Amino acid sequence: MRLMEKSGTALGMAVSCAVAASAATCEPRTYCNPLPLPDLPRSVYEIGRTPHRQVSDPTLFRENGTWYVYPSAGFAWSSADDGGTWKAEPNPDGFQGRGPTMAKHRGRYLYMPDTEGTVYAAKSLTGPWTRLGKIALPDGALAPADAMLFSDDDGRLYFYWGCSPTEGIWGCELDADIPCKVVSAPKKLIPFDPVRHPWERHAGLPDVGWLEGAWMMKVGRTYVLVYSAGGAENAAYAMGAYRSDSPLGEFRPQKNNPFFVNPTGFITGTGHGSLVRDERGEWWISYCITVGDQHRFERRIGMDRIVAGA
Repeated sequence: MRLMEKSGTALGMAVSCAVAASAATCEPRTYCNPLPLPDLPRSVYEIGRTPHRQVSDPTLFRENGTWYVYPSAGFAWSSADDGGTWKAEPNPDGFQGRGPTMAKHRGRYLYMPDTEGTVYAAKSLTGPWTRLGKIALPDGALAPADAMLFSDDDGRLYFYWGCSPTEGIWGCELDADIPCKVVSAPKKLIPFDPVRHPWERHAGLPDVGWLEGAWMMKVGRTYVLVYSAGGAENAAYAMGAYRSDSPLGEFRPQKNNPFFVNPTGFITGTGHGSLVRDERGEWWISYCITVGDQHRFERRIGMDRIVAGA
């Protein structure tokens, strides 16, 4: 399998459950989507609407056999049984940001919970956290919303972001020892291109795409930059990917985009997610699921194992 060169590689896109094989026993196990996350917080999207509870925009993290998910509108949930059950982690710092990111870098964890580029550091995935400062981007760069921190295997640190109607996905290198210090000129890595990629268009708005939710990963020697488009409140919200030999490009769109989309059925709006490889070498994807009952941005989180030929 060449990761993300096939459409429909993620198990459970069009159904409400995901089936994962136990590496130890080879027995199938079934988990429900959306994930049964307890103690959901009040949404960050409450203006003029009935207060409701939601989570979205998940950053997935794997450490010592435990899954952690860091979403918008909350702090963190963890699962020690491969996603069967979850518990809310204590949030003494009161984090409830939007588009968060988490990265392990040079022996500590870096967390960015907000849309302003504020970086925190800790020795543990759940804190306590020390505020390092804000990433100061130069004039002319897109504001640092929907952040993604990527620690490369050579020890260098990169920052990806973007959440706007037409300005695309951006990236730059950060100082590996001072994570809020920019050391390369920010550049646009993925442009909004509705002519060549009509799936990027927001429903009903042909000149608007809302490219957002950047996620970088390295597969072999290839850098794969994932993004979402089409409007987070829409059932056709989806994920696509560009590829490069370098963490800052030049990036080229892969052949099959969007690679993760399901506009009908129970599980829809499958955008703004993250992809992680566990210690067994298996790839997993987490993503948003549109609810839209109390608010048009009301969402939950799904998680599936990626398998070849599904």
